[in-house]
Amino acid sequence: MIAHLLVTEGFTKVEQIADISLDELAEIEGFDAEVAGELQERAKTWLAENAAKMEAKRKEFGRG
Repeated sequence: MIAHLLVTEGFTKVEQIADISLDELAEIEGFDAEVAGELQERAKTWLAENAAKMEAKRKEFGRG
């Protein structure tokens, strides 16, 4: 349901959730400051983990 709300609001990438202000994210119907904060934290964590995985792959293939 949360994913559907985000798509309905125009979010198509995790980066958008990580970069938007918490106030704007909390304005989405059904979200409050707590939900917005959790979503943004999860988005930032996912992006950091993904970047670390990609860096490890680059090093594995000798491109880092």
